[in-house]
Amino acid sequence: MKKYIKGNYRRSIFESDKGYVIGLFKVSDTNMENMEDYIGKTITFTGYFHELNLDDSYVFYGEELEHPKYGFQFQVSEYERLKPSGKDGIVAFLSSDLFHGIGEKMAERIVDTLGEQALDRILEEPESLMLVPKLSKKKMDHIVKTLEKYEESHQTIVYLTDLGFSMKDSLNIYNYYKSNTIPTIEHNIYRLLDDVDEISFPKLDEISMKLGYDCMEDSRIESCIIYIMEQLSFKQGDTYLYQEEVIKQLNRYLKIEITLEQFTNHLHNLRLLDKVVVEENKLYLKEMYEAEKIIAYELSSLTQKKTFDYPKLTTYLETLQKENDIIYNEKQKEAIVTALTNSITIITGGPGTGKSATSLVVK
Repeated sequence: MKKYIKGNYRRSIFESDKGYVIGLFKVSDTNMENMEDYIGKTITFTGYFHELNLDDSYVFYGEELEHPKYGFQFQVSEYERLKPSGKDGIVAFLSSDLFHGIGEKMAERIVDTLGEQALDRILEEPESLMLVPKLSKKKMDHIVKTLEKYEESHQTIVYLTDLGFSMKDSLNIYNYYKSNTIPTIEHNIYRLLDDVDEISFPKLDEISMKLGYDCMEDSRIESCIIYIMEQLSFKQGDTYLYQEEVIKQLNRYLKIEITLEQFTNHLHNLRLLDKVVVEENKLYLKEMYEAEKIIAYELSSLTQKKTFDYPKLTTYLETLQKENDIIYNEKQKEAIVTALTNSITIITGGPGTGKSATSLVVK
C-alpha cells in the first residue's frame, strides 16, 4: 500500500518554472503511523506539480524525511486532487476564483438544482445547467469549459503517472502536448523523444510494451537505433559508427532479429528525417556530424592564419621562470614558443610530463 497524507494545500513557499514546489499542506488524514501526530497540523511538502489550487483537497503519496537544513518535510512522488464534496464544499468550489463571475448565490442554485453530484453531472451532461434558474448561456459555457479544463489536466497527469512516468516527466509531457497528450502517447509514444526534454528511450520503451505496442513497430526500432548510436558514441568516444556494430547492439537490446535489409530501410527513414548522416559506410548522428564539420572548419581556418613573432619571447620566458621559481626543460620551452607563435598547437604527453605547467604559460 502506498503511503499517503490527505488534506488541503495552503500556499507555496517556492515554485520553479519546471513545476517544482515547496509549500504548506494541512493534514486531515494519513495511513502512516508516524504521521498521525501531524493530523490537523500544517507541514512542509516538496515535489513536482502541474498546478495546486488554494484550499483544494489532495492526496499526496510519498515519504516523510528530515532535511538537514530545513527540518521535517513530506516528499511527494505523486498526487491526486480530490473533488469537492458535500453542498458546502461544492458551493465554495464553484464560487471560487477559478469560476470568474459565479458568486455564492449562483453556486448554491446550481447545487440545489443538480444535487451534490453536480460536478459529475455537468461534465457528463453540460446541458443540465439549463435547468438552473437565472443562469445565462455565457456563464454556462464558462462553467463547463473551466470544469473540463480543470478535470482534463489532472486526469492526464494521473494517467501519465499511472503509466510509470515520474511526476517531473509527467509535467513536462503535459505542458508540451496539453489536450493532445493521451492521443499522442497512444498513437506514437516515441515522438516524446524529439519533443520533450530528459525523456529516455528505455523508459518509453518499457511503457510502450505495457500499452501493447508492436515490438517491430517502425518508430520503436528507429528510436532504438538513435539510442544505440548515442550510447556507442559516448562509450567509445567515436563520432561515427559502422552499421555492423549498430545492428549487433540493436538486436541484443531489443531481443529481436533485425535483418540487414530491414536495418537499411530504417536507416533510410532516419536519413529522410535528418537524424542520421551516412558517408562512406560510416554512420553519424546528425548533431555529431555537424559538430565535426564545424570543428574541421575552425581548425582549417586557424591553419590559414599567419604565425606570430615575439622577438623578446626568450627573455620573457627566463623572467617568468625566475618569478615563479620554475624551470622548464627544452621540450617545454619548445612547446611554449610553438604555441605562442602559431594559431593552433597540440601539446601531448603522458601523466607528469609537464603539460599543465606548459599550458598555464600559454593561457
